[in-house]
Amino acid sequence: MSHHFYTPLMARRHIRHGRDERPRRRWVASALVTLAVLGVAAWLAPAALVHTSLRDRPLAVAFSGIDGSITSTGATWGWLDGIEYRDVVLRDRAGRAVVIVPRIVIDRGILRLAIDRSNLGTVRLIEPEALVEVRSDGSSLEDILATWLASTGHAPAFEL
Repeated sequence: MSHHFYTPLMARRHIRHGRDERPRRRWVASALVTLAVLGVAAWLAPAALVHTSLRDRPLAVAFSGIDGSITSTGATWGWLDGIEYRDVVLRDRAGRAVVIVPRIVIDRGILRLAIDRSNLGTVRLIEPEALVEVRSDGSSLEDILATWLASTGHAPAFEL
């Protein structure tokens, strides 16, 4: 009669080793899926954010210091493609529309603007309308933009 020595410890080691491999594979697969989901969410975030109140935040930051407000009714943001705002309205402090722009198109995407914030690239105002009161000492548009222009340190270059 032969005696085989079988200890539960040996069996546990073998089973434990087999089980250690599966959770690690699951963890790696789960991490890859999580990274993919986060990547897709980050890529789609600009398209979602333009449907929230955050849409006008970049306009408010760009024109902080104006004596009035600026809003839009819609926008399209792209990481690599350009940025477009629709129905942009610059209002004086009383809430009267002073400048109405059906479309503003910026040729740089979010990524390029994030890398180089000092260069907006080409900004096209498509079919703008200005409702300006002109006085001997200036205009209503100058009143709105004076503080903002002074705070930028230089007047932006315009090409018509």
